[in-house]
Parts: sequence; structure tokens; C-alpha cells
Amino acid sequence: MDEIPILNQKDFEMAQYITHILFTQPYVIFSWGYNSPVVVNNGMYFKVNGFKHQGYIEIKYIERYDLFDLKFFNFRNRITHSVSMVYVDQLISIIDDYVERVDNYEQAVKDEYNKLCPITDN
Repeated sequence: MDEIPILNQKDFEMAQYITHILFTQPYVIFSWGYNSPVVVNNGMYFKVNGFKHQGYIEIKYIERYDLFDLKFFNFRNRITHSVSMVYVDQLISIIDDYVERVDNYEQAVKDEYNKLCPITDN
């Protein structure tokens, strides 16, 4: 049986700090379908639904190095990608590269919206 982690005030503060970082670019994180954030030891995880990755992302702070580790999980809870030793100013761009950013992004967004709300000519 998995052990239930014991969280402390420092864990909640770190999750709040990470959330603050992410929300410096709200349009980017909402393009990922960001939702359901959860506090974990030294960080947080949340659900995404992007063009390239659908599942969960875990962000953990590595105090010794003042850097972050990222893990990307699919909905079967299997790690699909991991990125270690990420600087704070790289968090959003690295996550965006794995979750949402595709070649010809603007056209991909238009195509996706057209699937949801097709425009018909009269």
C-alpha cells in the first residue's frame, strides 16, 4: 500500500510559489488546460490537456540546487517525460514545449477551434 505523504507548511508555501510563477503567464497555462492542482512534498502537480501532452505534470523544488524537476505523466500514471535541473525562468517555456507548443501553432489553434465551432458560409 502506498504511504500517504505528510505535508507541512513549507510544502504548501512551495506549491503557492510555483503557482505564482505559472500565473505570471495565465494565457499560456490556460492553453494547457491547467486544472486540479494538488500539493505534494516540495512542490505540486496538476492536470493538463494540451496538443502534445494530456495527463499530469509534477513540479518539485530541489532545494540543494535551487532548481526544479519536472515529470510528465499520462492518465495511466506512467512517466512519459522528465526534465531535471530547470531554472525558475525556464519553467513555463519548458512545460509549454512538452504540453502545447507545436509547429505552426497559430494554425493548429485555428483548426482546433474550427472543430469545436465550425464556421459555415451561407
